[in-house]
Amino acid sequence: MATFFGEVLPVFSRAVEDEDDDDAALLPHQEQYVCLRWSPETRRIFEEKQTLQCSSIIIAVGKAATAFANTYLVENNTDVIGTICSGMSNRESNTLCQRSLRDRTCNIHRLKNKSDVLLCLCNTIVTPEQAFSWTTQLFSSLDKSTHVTVISSSHASEYKSDIPSSDLPFPMLTALKTSTFSGKAVCRYLQQPNTVTGLPAQILTYCQSHSLPAVLYHTYTDVLYLDSITINSFKPLLRISPFRDILLKNPRAAEKLAKLTEVDAAADNNLYI
Repeated sequence: MATFFGEVLPVFSRAVEDEDDDDAALLPHQEQYVCLRWSPETRRIFEEKQTLQCSSIIIAVGKAATAFANTYLVENNTDVIGTICSGMSNRESNTLCQRSLRDRTCNIHRLKNKSDVLLCLCNTIVTPEQAFSWTTQLFSSLDKSTHVTVISSSHASEYKSDIPSSDLPFPMLTALKTSTFSGKAVCRYLQQPNTVTGLPAQILTYCQSHSLPAVLYHTYTDVLYLDSITINSFKPLLRISPFRDILLKNPRAAEKLAKLTEVDAAADNNLYI
């Protein structure tokens, strides 16, 4: 589906034959299972107001985006008010702090000093089959006037250009927006024929369909592992709302980024043990 600047691809699009239905029936149900769980206090708010009032929500998808949010926005400045579990059954447990390699949770934070801003940190894989349910459950709980910002990243090999990749300034921050977004992006818009896919595409498509003002900031990186340069490619966002309104002064940001990249490298190495 062609949209705005660049293009957003449907998160799940392929030819379907008769035998495909049989294959889908064989998939474990829990692989499609998505559950949004709110804290007791937040559930009480829903009982009174039916929706969660917030002016803005920032959704960080992937390692680089969540590392950026954890370093410059979260720290001890938020309360976890909910979590979205994907690919889990009700019988499975999780740590709710996203520190386990087995975690499949996306935590929803509310800022203590600016309670009308929510942060959703998704440092786990949300499959195309889960993305629609993930998005619908989250946004059905929010006020319809909520301003949406999504940050995510992918490898430079996905970027299409006539310019040789060796001459492009990776990591490179790009933007996509819905037609109702009236702000100005801090970087250039993603040019066709480039596309975004997966959960970020599903969120932006949902916002476009429901006339929600939304913008996606997507970084293309030429490294395979999480690094501080890729994480810091999102730093131009700290000059604009809602980021500048909730920015934390973190003198140990460089130290924290180094620790996050070390933890990620260790996790990747464990995959080959």
